[in-house]
Amino acid sequence: MTKLSIRRQVGRTPLSLPVFGFGSAHLGELYSKVDEAESRATLEAAWNSGVRFYDTAPWYGRGLSEHRLGGFLRTRPRDEFLITTKVGRTLVRPKNPKIFDRAPWLGGLNFEVEFDYTYDGIMRSYAQALQRLALDTVDALVIHDLDVGYQGEHLAQRRKDLANSGIKALDELKTSGDIQAYGMGINTNEALATVATDVDLDFVLVAMPYTLPRPGEPPCRHGRLPEARHRRHHRRAVCFGHPGDGFRRQLQIWLWRRSARSAGQGPRHRGRLPGA
Repeated sequence: MTKLSIRRQVGRTPLSLPVFGFGSAHLGELYSKVDEAESRATLEAAWNSGVRFYDTAPWYGRGLSEHRLGGFLRTRPRDEFLITTKVGRTLVRPKNPKIFDRAPWLGGLNFEVEFDYTYDGIMRSYAQALQRLALDTVDALVIHDLDVGYQGEHLAQRRKDLANSGIKALDELKTSGDIQAYGMGINTNEALATVATDVDLDFVLVAMPYTLPRPGEPPCRHGRLPEARHRRHHRRAVCFGHPGDGFRRQLQIWLWRRSARSAGQGPRHRGRLPGA
């Protein structure tokens, strides 16, 4: 068994993901232009090296990453790869395409972004993603960029939209078998401590530099969380860094709150998850 074939179970879901995957933001041309031949060659090289887990998002290149990744994966057997994409944004034609600014993407496609974390918004985001990918299924969906950096003064309302209706869409898709799991992409300590606890999640995707180890430092070990409602909850935390790092502490707090809430415990029950 190669390292690329090793998988980890995602909580109590039926989904297991390889420990190594392909992030496709660069195919959306954030830092430089990527021509079609180079994009295809990159995907071919990843596939030929044994990569079978791919992640993308509508935001990456304003749809370009999904187009490129889907154009490649649709030529491969669907049961041989896993793919995740993200929800919370829908793409629409700009009012004036001739002067539309695609920033921060250097390239990408000419589509405006609209944030929408309601039930209808999540469903539209999901349906649009399938069309761009040219696939009829994805394995998991990730709630994307629900933090103050992207939402500004609208954050409070959009958190309510997700908690009151958007999460129902994800629950329906998971219950029906359209997806196997759903989670949230986290960009900041604050979002991990607050927004990620608004709803019940199968996983968190940590888009921060702490997901890379410092030389000589081991990752946090995963802990077993309390049983509740006849289910066992497991989480794996990739939380590299010194014990005093704010992010690592916030990740521990998030995991504790999730387990305590599932077990019906109140704030008076405090615990500490195992560290490295």
